[in-house]
Amino acid sequence: LHDQLLPTYAIYFLPIELETMLLWGELTAVSAKNGRKLPAMDALIAATVKQHNLTLVTRNIADFAPANIPALNPFQ
Repeated sequence: LHDQLLPTYAIYFLPIELETMLLWGELTAVSAKNGRKLPAMDALIAATVKQHNLTLVTRNIADFAPANIPALNPFQ
């Protein structure tokens, strides 16, 4: 990890900052309130997408629906 992956791919990593964690908490609470809990890691991914104004590319769009984020299934 430290010798090969990080030097090669470090520019593609997004930090988990305070704003991301606040969004994570909000997404987790809202989805639970609406009766559809987001798993912790999915909520963290969704918060990162929202924080950085990105589009999530995943085959599993349904699991991220409670987060209300832009998502794209490249296989459809």
